Amino acid sequence: MKKTIIYDPKNGTGKVLAQALTFLDRSFLVTESVDEVMQTADEETIDSILMVVDDKDDIHTGNQLSKKCFDTPVLFATNPKLGNDLTSRLNGEHYSTLRLPLIALGLAKQLPIKKILEKDYGFAFEADPQGLTRVLMDQFSQPLLCFRELVQNSADAEASRIDINTHYDTEKELLSVSVNDDGCGMNLDQIMIYLTLFDSTKDTNIKKIGQMGAGKVFAHALGPELTVVETGDGQEGHKVIFNPDLSGRIVTSEPYQGTDVQLLLPMKRYKARAFNKELDTIVRKWCQYIETPLMVNGEKVNKPFELPGKYVINLKEEGLNAVISPSINFHGFGLYKGGILLENQAFIDSNRYEKGNIMGSFSGLIDANIFDFPISRNGVVCNDDYNSLFKRLKKVIVQEYTPLFLRDYQKKSTSLVHKNMMTDYFHCVIANHGYSCLEEKTLEEINQLPLIENVDGKMLSVSEVRGHLQQSNCLYYTNNGLSSQELASFLDKGIPVLKSPGHMVLYNILGNYNNQCLDSKYYRGSTSRAIGVFNFDSIGSLLRKGFVQKVSSNFFSGSGGGSGMTTNQDGTFDNPFDFNRLQIYGAEFKDLDGNPNENVLLDSHSEGMGYSRLHKVIFNVHHPFMKKMETLYHRNETYAQYLIACELVQSEKVFGNVSHKLREHEMSRIGLKVLDYD
Repeated sequence: MKKTIIYDPKNGTGKVLAQALTFLDRSFLVTESVDEVMQTADEETIDSILMVVDDKDDIHTGNQLSKKCFDTPVLFATNPKLGNDLTSRLNGEHYSTLRLPLIALGLAKQLPIKKILEKDYGFAFEADPQGLTRVLMDQFSQPLLCFRELVQNSADAEASRIDINTHYDTEKELLSVSVNDDGCGMNLDQIMIYLTLFDSTKDTNIKKIGQMGAGKVFAHALGPELTVVETGDGQEGHKVIFNPDLSGRIVTSEPYQGTDVQLLLPMKRYKARAFNKELDTIVRKWCQYIETPLMVNGEKVNKPFELPGKYVINLKEEGLNAVISPSINFHGFGLYKGGILLENQAFIDSNRYEKGNIMGSFSGLIDANIFDFPISRNGVVCNDDYNSLFKRLKKVIVQEYTPLFLRDYQKKSTSLVHKNMMTDYFHCVIANHGYSCLEEKTLEEINQLPLIENVDGKMLSVSEVRGHLQQSNCLYYTNNGLSSQELASFLDKGIPVLKSPGHMVLYNILGNYNNQCLDSKYYRGSTSRAIGVFNFDSIGSLLRKGFVQKVSSNFFSGSGGGSGMTTNQDGTFDNPFDFNRLQIYGAEFKDLDGNPNENVLLDSHSEGMGYSRLHKVIFNVHHPFMKKMETLYHRNETYAQYLIACELVQSEKVFGNVSHKLREHEMSRIGLKVLDYD
């Protein structure tokens, strides 16, 4: 009779489930002890485990249980109150405890994964070899990564040297590839474990890389005609001979020390040449940093675990070897375990409490025993150990690089690339209060560095800018630059205007102050459709109704400037845009002291209009052209409106993503400002 263990950590629902499932042709063992589950799971009579999951704490326990009891299928009966976001974290089939028929069906279809060696023909895996190989190899980006697995096995066997050699037999059209080491090798008992999928002699050793027992299968994805594994512990020797279908036999041989894996691959000579080249590339990429001397066809491939360049630091301690450098020529972190590459160019994100991302300014090589990985080993699991490691590395970076960068930041010999990187680094340090690992004296020194560029080219310190802001309480900045007249209005008063300060400076370092952008695309201040004699609705109506397709160029004489337009043969020019998209206003532009001003663009952000497909047009009624039109209004209002409309048509180039200088020119010419929200 089939038997199921019901593991119920809370000792409640499990007994109810056992009684409710009595109609199944199986018996149940209910327990609240995980040790009892582990001890009983390997018994021949046990074919499945049903775990009751009541809360989120049980999810982690269940996933660990599923990993440890990989020979026995584990199903989960979940509390109906748990949401999908929690139950989806379970690594296995899961059903609500209210769905009894589904639980029964799930148990009925489970088959145990037995570890059996068939003695009749030596041995054979109890699985479809082709299907099994295909499933395993789907986890790898390319089949030749099997040699990374073989090198890894040799390194774990504490070999003093690893040799990979190839030889091509022209007559038989066979390429022989061997991976040979002088490591600890295997005796017969260890060979039995070796022939068990997902079982390994290295499971409990955190320093070993291969802990899943699946590496021996990967080489078969290359389609070898024959695979021979000769191994021994120095006292005895055996040859394990695999057929293409993964069946085979074990043959006793002379005492042998180490392991030699030989693959016989049928292929044409030209393919063998390409194979050799790709093999060399694969081994050099993934295995170049192992400590064991590694040779490919007699050529050593090992490289020192280091990076070139300036400002490189090394951190070496038990279970960790890290080499870190500023991100100049290399980006991201290479993650290794035992010198075997797990993930190339990993980018470390900031946590939700960090302002900016200081790790983004650095790259490096990190070899850590705590790295966990999927079966493919093409990546690292971002678990608590992973996050803790990089949290500690971030602290090391701040402590080690701060004195180096303080020493060199203002040196003339420091390159612009390094200086820009240091600037970003110091911005992160200031915004995050030195990550709580720097002394106040050091932070004050950083705050005195010239880290922020003023629009006139002068570099300002954070302390200096904060001093000005305590007086004005407003941070002015521009991304496009200012005219000399505009700039003078600030510099004469000693008011800094920052040049493209970026989000970090605006909102994280100086975020306690109001900020105003002075770019000509924006305007701060009150606008009106009617100011004094001007009725800007009438001008808009005139444009929409009168200038439909073409405008006569004759009406431009006597206005604020020449048309500057390319006229047609009939003395007209084409309507440059859809006037229905215009909103026309007037405003009284003022300087910093609040006095009327005819030219200076003292403006900041938009007035909260949000996204719109309309152009907001603003005329400065203090401008000389508008003053001239004001005088004309008293004599001929319609003509004055028409002249203003003509000048607006002439400025059609301002409607779009144009330069600051062009917008400034139109302000200087007729007092026109265009806010483009397109």
